[in-house]
Amino acid sequence: MRQSDPVLLHLLADSHSAIFDYQASKPIGCGAYRVESLEKQYWSLVRNNHYFGFGGHIERVEFWCSDAQPQTPMHVAELLYCESQPAQPQKVDRSGCTVLQFHHHANALSAQERAWLIHHSRRFTLDSPKRAANSVMDCHQDKGFHLFNHDMKLPARPVVIEAIDSHMRELQPLLDALSQKGVIWQVCLQGQSQDVAVDVSYDCYVFGDDLTFQYYEWLLCGNVFSLCLPERGKQSLLTFIDMLMQESNNSQEFLHKLYRAEDWLIQNYYYCPLWRNHFTVTRAGNLYGTETNNMGVMSLVNMWLE
Repeated sequence: MRQSDPVLLHLLADSHSAIFDYQASKPIGCGAYRVESLEKQYWSLVRNNHYFGFGGHIERVEFWCSDAQPQTPMHVAELLYCESQPAQPQKVDRSGCTVLQFHHHANALSAQERAWLIHHSRRFTLDSPKRAANSVMDCHQDKGFHLFNHDMKLPARPVVIEAIDSHMRELQPLLDALSQKGVIWQVCLQGQSQDVAVDVSYDCYVFGDDLTFQYYEWLLCGNVFSLCLPERGKQSLLTFIDMLMQESNNSQEFLHKLYRAEDWLIQNYYYCPLWRNHFTVTRAGNLYGTETNNMGVMSLVNMWLE
């Protein structure tokens, strides 16, 4: 803190960071907007007048869950989850993927138990009306999904699975189907499992325009790398990806080779792709600056109302 380093301010203002009030249990924000109200189905942001960077155009923004919108049509942007379809005017289409991630710890599930869960989860995925994902990236959907280890067994103990509250509605049918086959689940909501060794986590990823960088970042900075791989596996993946990069002449070639690294994760039962999630953001005609960044999200800083 004694060093006058602008990088420190940059890190504090990063979109993935948050500043906490020592008297509060929730983040208050650190960028162009700060939190005004945080409730379960409603939250609002107000312009941060003390932000040292480029401030936002809109003074106040309100958000509602889809089943808790106000009676009057006040919203100017609406998030719609849907199957894949061409983007329409004033709409931005983004692709994502839901996954199961198998955590590494001292009492982790065996390879045979993980293989059993993946095999039956995939069967449920293929039978559901939602589109099954063969890879976390939609551009590698045609690569197919294959498991070669036929030595599988039902987990011999209760399986601890972690998910956020908003994901439970889509996850519950899968848990029910596997419960009918003999799996005993212990469900922990994210943030409430500090004293429990999590075996599996349910998550969703979304990617923006720079697919090569996003794929590379997901492989080496995502939860699969940090939570699911042992140290030896991390080193193996790093070495393998470095080799793929050295062999590639450009980013597009590197993008298509990176699937070999993801396939290694799948074949070793570190994670399993489930469903291909697509969402479309519709906006009102008087809202501008809704372009998405490389993370596939829109920045309030760039928006303005006419």
